[in-house]
Amino acid sequence: NPQLMADLSGLSDMSAHLDLIVRSPIMGSKPSSVCMPKFASMTVEKVKAGKVADDVALFKKYWKSEMDALVNSGTLCAYGYDVEVFHSSAPGMTFQWVMVPDLESLDKLRAASRASWQKLSEPEQKLLESFDDANYDASAHRDSLTTVIAYKSK
Repeated sequence: NPQLMADLSGLSDMSAHLDLIVRSPIMGSKPSSVCMPKFASMTVEKVKAGKVADDVALFKKYWKSEMDALVNSGTLCAYGYDVEVFHSSAPGMTFQWVMVPDLESLDKLRAASRASWQKLSEPEQKLLESFDDANYDASAHRDSLTTVIAYKSK
């Protein structure tokens, strides 16, 4: 929609932006006709070189089914785990994100994540904690919460 893009361009300085080119090895969503997000939350992590694939595999094994269930329930409109294709920042940057219809959904996500964590065995919890401790650069961790102005998904 050209008019919408013109309106959006007026909201920010388009000469002072950053483009990210990512791929999504993990993603789930509902059509925007069923679930229209109003907010997006993203966590940026820096994973050690050579460990991103392992992190993706752990996410798939331990968290993907929970995220899919939250999409199916309407708590999440969409979620993803993205990795950069072209590095505009340090290699190993990953982007885990969710799109939600309301802020209450973020509380539901946190509660579901805590419940899933409690269901893991102690060895599984230790595995995930030790992986994070050994492979995440805590100083690079960033969180963001944004308002979704335009969104379309099939």
